[in-house]
Amino acid sequence: MTRVTEYQKTLLASALAFCLAFLLGTARPAAAQDTTFVYLRGVDTVLVELHRDSSLIQVKHKPSEYWSLRTNLFYWGSGTPNLGFEVPVSGHWSLGGNVGFKPWDRFFGNDKAGLAIDAPRRWRNLVVAPEARFYTDTINTGFFLSGDLLYSHYNTGNVKFPLGMYKRVRQDYAQGNLFGLGIGLGYSWWLSDHWRLEAEAGVAGAWYSHNTYYIKECKNCIIEHQKGPALVPKLGLNLAYTFGPRDKKPVPVDTTIHLAPYDTVRPIYLAPVLPLVEEWKGVAGMLEKNNPVLKPSKEYKPYTPDMVLRKMEGPLYVHFELDKTILKREFRDNAPILDQIIDITRQIMADTTSSVSCIQIIGLASIEGREKHNQQLSDGRAKALQKYIQNRLPIQDELFEPNAGGEAWSEFRDQVNDLRLEGGGDLTLTQLHNVMEIIDGEPDPARREQRIRALDKGTVYKILKRDLLSDQRNSGYIRIYYDYVPDKTALQINDAIAAIQDGNYAEALRLLEEVKDDDRAQSAYGVALFYNGRTDDALKVLRKAAAAGDETAARNLSDMQHVVDHNSHVGEKIYTRDIYGNEITNNK
Repeated sequence: MTRVTEYQKTLLASALAFCLAFLLGTARPAAAQDTTFVYLRGVDTVLVELHRDSSLIQVKHKPSEYWSLRTNLFYWGSGTPNLGFEVPVSGHWSLGGNVGFKPWDRFFGNDKAGLAIDAPRRWRNLVVAPEARFYTDTINTGFFLSGDLLYSHYNTGNVKFPLGMYKRVRQDYAQGNLFGLGIGLGYSWWLSDHWRLEAEAGVAGAWYSHNTYYIKECKNCIIEHQKGPALVPKLGLNLAYTFGPRDKKPVPVDTTIHLAPYDTVRPIYLAPVLPLVEEWKGVAGMLEKNNPVLKPSKEYKPYTPDMVLRKMEGPLYVHFELDKTILKREFRDNAPILDQIIDITRQIMADTTSSVSCIQIIGLASIEGREKHNQQLSDGRAKALQKYIQNRLPIQDELFEPNAGGEAWSEFRDQVNDLRLEGGGDLTLTQLHNVMEIIDGEPDPARREQRIRALDKGTVYKILKRDLLSDQRNSGYIRIYYDYVPDKTALQINDAIAAIQDGNYAEALRLLEEVKDDDRAQSAYGVALFYNGRTDDALKVLRKAAAAGDETAARNLSDMQHVVDHNSHVGEKIYTRDIYGNEITNNK
């Protein structure tokens, strides 16, 4: 192959072809100046051609219908069969590719002699080039910019290329591969409803790698292995066939039609904003927003030993001293947590629309020591927290669910895994992996602890005890579940919103008429009135709600007023047909 410095003539030829394509592309027929192309709302729906000198509307197909096959005539001139394809993906973009394969040595069967005496020409190659195009006008029409990836496998020698390109292969054979990235400019002309002609010029930057062989002295002897950068020109005169009909038959329309935006020649429809109404859950529901320790009873989950409580959202926890069941306010950060538990519970107990249904406490102990002792320790800690709450609030035993979680092996394993994901800290990843293997593979808790203690002569356990086990010396976690009086009005409004979304407008209006005095129902009520043909009443309801500060009602009011004004304009006699020639219903 030839290096970059040998491509000056090649670049000059590419530039000339580029200019030629530009000049040919700008020579549009005069008739094109009498036609305007516009896209309707939604660029992938339908293309409309408005003829200014007649009362015709030309409706074109979706861009996705214009897929094509093509072949490069210049490439056939080198004796290389080739085929390309193109599939539009929008009104301007398309994806495709080209493949060329020449398995025989020479241009054609009668081309036997080469430049070197008694040595045949050799020009075999395989080219694969995926391509993306951007059309500046519309798909398959006019100017386009292209970008492509290039791969070629070649076996070439004893061939004289034009413009002084690839001088080395005049005397030697070269066999290898080339990878590149190219750009190009082209122009596409429609010859008929299906056939197109494309002119394209471009250049690719590439990297080649091949072996060079002598032609005369020893055809099979490698001279050297060469690799380096190269420039590869691209010249194409493509004949393309586009599948699917190009245009629909022009539709006659009234001569009074105006060239106007799409929105002014067709009616528009209301798309209301109808968020579900938040159900009132009493004081407990209000507190839940800032205190995730609270959950409604329907979300209750019983405790199981495989739960990783430290990763659950919301539960509060308090700590105990090593091997103790006495709950001390001053230990660590217990005081604010205990105050929060008491304050939340007291507020709910004072409410008439919500109530405490269950206080779930899970007592845990560290994995250190005897399993039976730790089980008793976790049970004592759960009961200590229950007693602390009952000493301050009149809550019956039946509302508490104390759980003796025993040794917190699930918590410990999760802590070890987090340490592993963070890089290991003072332990290696292998050491942490060994700890997790023991936890997962040893069913007996006592034996499990002994094996971890024995790792690396106790070094691993010492670091784990320092960094992880101190957080396990706690009562575990507390979760407060609550009940509340159902908000029937909110549920009925939400049922009405569902009916509107299902198109059951009469049922929606019936439901909302029963709760129309509730401020939360006003926006949905106005929409239901509109869909039941009571436009004036709908606007009146929405104006009142918007004036009271209802932002959803204000937005629906604005959209509804726009729909009413627009569709009244569409109903004028000047717009008697839509773009397909169908009668437009008078909306007045």
